[in-house]
Amino acid sequence: MKRRLAISLTVAGLVAASPVNACQIVMPEGYWGSAQHRRDVREDIERASVIIDGEVVRAWTPDKPALVRVEHVLKGYPPDFIEVGGPYAGSDCSLNLENVGERRRMILSNGPHPYDLFRDGSAAQFEDRILRSDRRKVWPYFPGTP
Repeated sequence: MKRRLAISLTVAGLVAASPVNACQIVMPEGYWGSAQHRRDVREDIERASVIIDGEVVRAWTPDKPALVRVEHVLKGYPPDFIEVGGPYAGSDCSLNLENVGERRRMILSNGPHPYDLFRDGSAAQFEDRILRSDRRKVWPYFPGTP
């Protein structure tokens, strides 16, 4: 009995110590690639404040947003450098840019100090079709270094 209690407490401690992400999105089966998914992507692009291809020059920390050098502008009128990710980036469904040198297409909202990045590129083929710009040719993803 004592052994079972010790194992249970150890497992509970490991679960409690695990990082918790407050964001969990569950899509209905058949959603990805559906007409509704394509409409949602189009609406997200229309609502975006700015859409850029950019490179992280200062990584995100809880104290400072990431600093991104703008390479290509697909929507809006951003300056050459923008800040991305507030203090809760990564825990509120927004993405934090933790790697210097990371290159990606960014569909940004809110802002301008800082902008929020919610789209992870999983719908890239639909986003690129709407934007008429193939990121694989124009600005391929590069993960950067931690």
